[in-house]
Amino acid sequence: MATILDFQIHPRTRQYQTEDPEKLELRIRNVIQVRTRSEVEKMVLEDALVASEKLTSVVLESVEGQAIIKEMGIDILSITFLAITPTPEIARALEAEYRENLQMKADKAIYERRAVAVEQESKIKENELNSQITLEKKRKELIALEGANIIKEAEFHAKAKETELAAYKKLAPNVLLALALKEIGENAEKIDTLTITPDILASILKETKK
Repeated sequence: MATILDFQIHPRTRQYQTEDPEKLELRIRNVIQVRTRSEVEKMVLEDALVASEKLTSVVLESVEGQAIIKEMGIDILSITFLAITPTPEIARALEAEYRENLQMKADKAIYERRAVAVEQESKIKENELNSQITLEKKRKELIALEGANIIKEAEFHAKAKETELAAYKKLAPNVLLALALKEIGENAEKIDTLTITPDILASILKETKK
């Protein structure tokens, strides 16, 4: 230290004879400022504003390795950054950028919510369409089944009627006529008006004479 700075004291006034002792703090501060600036330049500005704890350890290690600190025989025990603040111009620029980023995030959130809503609505419509298609398919199958049943029922009735009438084909005409008249007689209460044409009457009389 004595080879770099003059710490001589006047024997009578007991005051330093030079201003070198006052330069000691300035030299240490300059070294710290230079190393701090070097580290801050490696960072993004937004990160640097909140990196006081990280800077403390990095700058302390960097300063301890400086030749001038070693030559002066100084042992720096700790470094503390009370605050890291931007200049007013930088602060305004950061505020504007921060507000813009917040607006962008808000717009993005709104867009994402709308996209989710549209996607959900699309899925709902798709589900409704699929349900409608399924119902239409089932309805078509039901109609086809009902139609097939009606056809089968008609065929069954036709076949039953054909079987029933087949027995009458072997009967004589007068027997058929008698059966018809018997059927009419049994259901006379249900008949309002009965018309017997001359042809029918002639046929009855002819069969009677036989």
